[in-house]
Amino acid sequence: MGTKSKILELHARLQAKEISFQSVAEDFIAKASQYESLNAIISIDKKGLMAQAKKLDDAGANNLDANAVLTGIPFIAKDNINTNNLPTS
Repeated sequence: MGTKSKILELHARLQAKEISFQSVAEDFIAKASQYESLNAIISIDKKGLMAQAKKLDDAGANNLDANAVLTGIPFIAKDNINTNNLPTS
């Protein structure tokens, strides 16, 4: 299954309230932590990620736009992209 299929499946499960945004965020943090020894990720805003996930959970999946499939899906941005309050190289 390709990445696009996985994201669409995840989006559908979020809409159906089979999983929560917070559980997706927790899984992302756990998976990223497995690769800390590679020094591939400079930083993860765990507090910010969990706060956004809670906000989405509190709003309810019923308000989830069917076309906004990336809503609530954590991702890794290359460190040469400027971000607020996060270190870049």
